[in-house]
Amino acid sequence: MNAGFEIREHTADIIVRAWAPSLAELFEQCTRGLYAVIGELVWLPGEPITLKLAADTTEELLRDYLAELLFIFETGHEVVDARTYVQLTDTTLELVGHRCPIDPARSRLDREVKAVTYHGMTIQRGPTLSVECILDI
Repeated sequence: MNAGFEIREHTADIIVRAWAPSLAELFEQCTRGLYAVIGELVWLPGEPITLKLAADTTEELLRDYLAELLFIFETGHEVVDARTYVQLTDTTLELVGHRCPIDPARSRLDREVKAVTYHGMTIQRGPTLSVECILDI
């Protein structure tokens, strides 16, 4: 089964619905969805970064991960690119990648994402994993 994501409007929020055959690919699709909600982003080469997170549940881990990406974007106008999930379990994540500045001349920002919510975030498990992430805009 292929991995992917879709974006749906939801009152004052946006839903990123993602699906994938593995947890790493699910996190990757959610990442791509978050960045797509923000806009059409073009970035420049960046510096190496390592993210390490731990949580009590997979849903909390996903929410905290997306919130960290949003924090990096909001505070430095940077994305985390060339992501490699060194370790990803139901409760821990270690990722290496590059923290890349946005090219303001070639990027188009569509929405300000205020927060990644816990509301309704449940990872459905089966042959394909799926999740809906609600973003407060």
